Amino acid sequence: MAAREVVVLAVALFAGLIVLAPWILQRRAQARRSLCEFRQIQTAEAIIRWENRVGRFPGTREVLPTTDRSIGWTTAILDDLDRSPRGESPWAAAAELVMSDVESNPTTLIITLLCPAAEPPEEGWGPRSHWVINSGMPDALQPATDAPVDWRENGIAHDQSAAHPQSVSLDYLIKHDGSNATLLITENMGAGNWYDHGELLTGFVWRADVKGVDAVRDPLQLLGINEEVGRSDQTSRFMRPASFHLGGVNAVYASGRTQFLHQSIDYVVYTQLMSTHGAEVKQPGGDELIPPPYRH
Repeated sequence: MAAREVVVLAVALFAGLIVLAPWILQRRAQARRSLCEFRQIQTAEAIIRWENRVGRFPGTREVLPTTDRSIGWTTAILDDLDRSPRGESPWAAAAELVMSDVESNPTTLIITLLCPAAEPPEEGWGPRSHWVINSGMPDALQPATDAPVDWRENGIAHDQSAAHPQSVSLDYLIKHDGSNATLLITENMGAGNWYDHGELLTGFVWRADVKGVDAVRDPLQLLGINEEVGRSDQTSRFMRPASFHLGGVNAVYASGRTQFLHQSIDYVVYTQLMSTHGAEVKQPGGDELIPPPYRH
């Protein structure tokens, strides 16, 4: 082959790669999003199995009756995650370690709890989890004596160690806003480790902010979907869905159905997908009904 032909062939190949590169990158992104969705489905199925057995969804903080030790929703469902046909979970030993040892912070990597679209840090993911559960509105710091820190009408998962603990069952959802219309889990790249407990590191929330007479999200109180991805200042401001997917996040409803939530979703619609009984949403820590359009 003549030198000129080699050059022409090389240029043609290079041009072809330039044309194909965006398509290849797009396909890779789609594959990662699909795998992320599949792992969220596996996690949601484990949560639903736990609900079927216990009669309610797990809370952001569960209290073990024998030791008074607190665990998070993720630890609670590990016996139900990635079950084999024989009903065994590969993560049962990790869960048992957290439940039995107060000082233990396991380093076990649970791949089902991670989104493949995120690049692992230099030290690896370790015990990190990217999934967060619908925990209603931010817990009240100083609730009234006869009120819970948050109401079950506002979301699915609640602190079971708090006074007047709230819980939500699948039957409750079916009777009210519906399991097919209530978000269960989504992703947040700034979430904590799988053994953490409490809504700050394991949940996502909504707020009933208003500006004048309009219902709006206050960005100083709660970031929008995919805003400041990967960051957290350990406040409720970062308790929103956040991923490295272009344009939105994966989410699973309490029925097990999935949806790609676009980051441009109307905020009021988003809050209505989080409440479990929209006609009775109330201010956390009190008994005041939240006004429309949040109450619907």
